[in-house]
Amino acid sequence: MAIQATLQASAWAGTEAPYTQTVAVTGLVAALDCAIRPSKTATAAQRAAYRSALACITGQADGAITVTADGTKPAADIPIEVILSCDARVTALENILQGNGSYTSDYSGEEIDAMLAWVATQMGGST
Repeated sequence: MAIQATLQASAWAGTEAPYTQTVAVTGLVAALDCAIRPSKTATAAQRAAYRSALACITGQADGAITVTADGTKPAADIPIEVILSCDARVTALENILQGNGSYTSDYSGEEIDAMLAWVATQMGGST
């Protein structure tokens, strides 16, 4: 799962590397593992600026990430994707389903195990 965000050229803090900025990421939970990459809609110039920036996530909170650029400060906005790991997506789904810490399923344990086995097979793994 990828969440769209933008590294704003005007939002970088610092006069020399490393530069930092905090980016709002709707729906992100601090405990979820994530990574960033240029968005598929990024232009060649934006992708080059991302590579030159040597950007990476250095902090995370509910609804936001902190990105650090150890290289060249980007002079243009860069559309990015915040990618949630599979474990992160499962955790997010569990949080939605459980709400108050409980959830009553319409499926038996065996049915859930069968669905999980099918998903693992589709993803090339095993349960």
